[in-house]
Amino acid sequence: MIPHVKTLAVACLLLSPTLAAAEALSDLAGPIEGRRMRASSTGPRETNRDHAVIPPGETITLAELTGPGEILHIWFTVATAEFRYPAKTILRIYWDDSAEPSVQAPLGDFFAVGNGMRTTVNSTPVQVSAEGRAYNCYWPMPFARKARITVENQSDKTMGALYYYIDWQKFDKPRPDALYFHAQYRQERPHDPAHDYTILETRGRGHYVGTVLSSHNAYHAWFGEGNDRVFIDGEETPSLTGTGTEDYFNDAWGFRPFNHPDAGCTVFEGRSVDSRVSAYRWHIADPITFTTSLRFTIENKGWVFREDGKAMLRFQDRRDNYSSVAFWYQDKPAADVPPIPPLAQRVDPEIFFDNQGLLELAKTSGDAKAGTQFNRPSLGRRFFRVRAAGPGAAVTFPVSVKQKGRYSISIWKVDMPDGGTWRAVLDGKTIVPRLDFHGPGTSFEENGEMDVVRPVTERKLGLFYLDPGTHELRFECTGRNPQSHVAGGDAPAFNLGLDAMSLRKIAFENMDRYLPDQP
Repeated sequence: MIPHVKTLAVACLLLSPTLAAAEALSDLAGPIEGRRMRASSTGPRETNRDHAVIPPGETITLAELTGPGEILHIWFTVATAEFRYPAKTILRIYWDDSAEPSVQAPLGDFFAVGNGMRTTVNSTPVQVSAEGRAYNCYWPMPFARKARITVENQSDKTMGALYYYIDWQKFDKPRPDALYFHAQYRQERPHDPAHDYTILETRGRGHYVGTVLSSHNAYHAWFGEGNDRVFIDGEETPSLTGTGTEDYFNDAWGFRPFNHPDAGCTVFEGRSVDSRVSAYRWHIADPITFTTSLRFTIENKGWVFREDGKAMLRFQDRRDNYSSVAFWYQDKPAADVPPIPPLAQRVDPEIFFDNQGLLELAKTSGDAKAGTQFNRPSLGRRFFRVRAAGPGAAVTFPVSVKQKGRYSISIWKVDMPDGGTWRAVLDGKTIVPRLDFHGPGTSFEENGEMDVVRPVTERKLGLFYLDPGTHELRFECTGRNPQSHVAGGDAPAFNLGLDAMSLRKIAFENMDRYLPDQP
């Protein structure tokens, strides 16, 4: 028993983007049923503490809504010291009296960005802005009696601020033919090539409306030759069979980042070991209907380079890390929901340093001085900065590694008008000969004064096998970008800026052992 709903959101889901927009605007001229409601994190009127706080390991209930009704819009933003919060924050939604969540997924994956990463998304039902920190969802979510929305903080750090809106419409009359919204996370880390990767397996009546698929590559070369297969109502031969992974996501000849209303690739790092990919495909104009069951799988196949790069195998089974979220509507709330795998099985072990951690670790030499500086003064956001007089300046970070293994080393580079050029050296060996820290930034006025927002981007330094012990990551100034000048003057500048640094231990070691013998 779900309320009768003729809303703008439903119209948007049933039509192509152009027709949906026209229909939505047309609907504004007629009556709209129900009463608009909102649950939010707003605080007392006399303060600006309009957020929830979630201690480590705890779950809080954001809202308990009494229906009949329909959720129209959800908005989140987060402030926390936990860098990987998109993977370590779990969103759950329960319909009516169900003890099992019909929506269960990491926050980032639900919003079309996997692997604990952040970036912008611009699609019909999901939009993410503010450098990947403002999450918006417009999937219509009707319910008959109740809706309960919870968020779990699986990090070991306190989530200092979770801001949220849950906008919904309350109705008087239920309707028996509306369906419940579902979103389900699954993963295989790594995928077992003995079977296709399963995106969804469900029983009931409904229609399938979307997929988010994320990959973490175990091999060099293109991962996405796997075909999608959709088995409807228990059939043995799939009614829908695809021609390649990127083809299912409305792309062709590989991936590249793009954002379209119904399909996109939000993250594409390339075709090497440790490259991360996220893509979405919304079946808004072409939902996949089923009456008794639906099973949706995709192959994990592609090209493979051996570790030494000397031989490539075409169309081989791969053992990439796969994770996904399936989106669909069904006649009943959830049952037999697969549990979210433990955090240690979802996130790579990571040695992570924020700006303050870098400052505490840093050892400067030559004419170099380390400190922190505001990037956005109004938000209190700082980054680690080295002021250098010229070539010869250096900063060294001694990093303690406890586990032997293969590590992906990244820095989050801050591009500055006064940034110089530097090289990266690991244990005495140059690993990146040139890093350019120059960038113009974006100027804006803040409280009557001009300030500059400096862009922050992840820059991978490479993959390295490391033994337990202390390793030295050193940055040496080599010169400057010709456009790099001291603020407010023409003097040359040579500075370095880092927002963070990470050594992420990946599981992909000695992967050649899974490949067929060379002829």
